[in-house]
Amino acid sequence: MKSRSKKSGNRGTDLCLECGSPMRESTEAHKFTVTRKWAITIADAKVYACPKCGEREVSIHRPEALERTIATELIKKPALLSGDEVTFLRNCLAMKGRQLAKELGIQHETLSRYETGFYKMNPTVDRLIRAMVALWYLPRGSETFTAETAANIATPDGEAKPLKMTVYFDPQGVWRRAAA
Repeated sequence: MKSRSKKSGNRGTDLCLECGSPMRESTEAHKFTVTRKWAITIADAKVYACPKCGEREVSIHRPEALERTIATELIKKPALLSGDEVTFLRNCLAMKGRQLAKELGIQHETLSRYETGFYKMNPTVDRLIRAMVALWYLPRGSETFTAETAANIATPDGEAKPLKMTVYFDPQGVWRRAAA
C-alpha cells in the first residue's frame, strides 16, 4: 500500500497512485499493525480500492487519538504487558530504549530483553511503565491508571500476550474500544 500524498478535491474521486484510476471507497474491518508482531482490528476503517490494478489504501482518522486509545486500554489491561506492548508504550513516550531504562532504573539490555520477550516482564517495572504513560502521555484527568488498577495487575506464570482488541470511530469523532 502506498501512502497518499496528493488528494483530489473530492474524497469520492481520489485517484490511484499506481495507475491513476478513480478509487472506490468502502467501510470495512481492517487489521492495523501496531508493532511487528501485534495488530488490532479497526472495525470501520475507510478503505480505498482501485478496481483497475487492485491497489488498496486505508484512511485512519485521527491517528494520534487512536494511539492514545490503544495506550489507555493497555494501561488498564489486567495481565502483565507483553514485549510488543512495552515497545508501543515506549514509543508513545517518545523515548529511546536507553532513556526509558534510565528512567526505570534498569539496564537498557534488560529493557530490550523485556521488549523482545526474552525476559518475563517484572511486575514492578510493568507498573512503572503504565504510570509513566498515564502521567506523561495521556491527557490530564483521564484517570485510567489508579492504585486499584495497579493492584489488580495479575502476575501470571504463563507468557504475557498482546491485548486483542477491536476499535471503532464513533459519530462524535472519538476512538472507542468495541465490546468483546
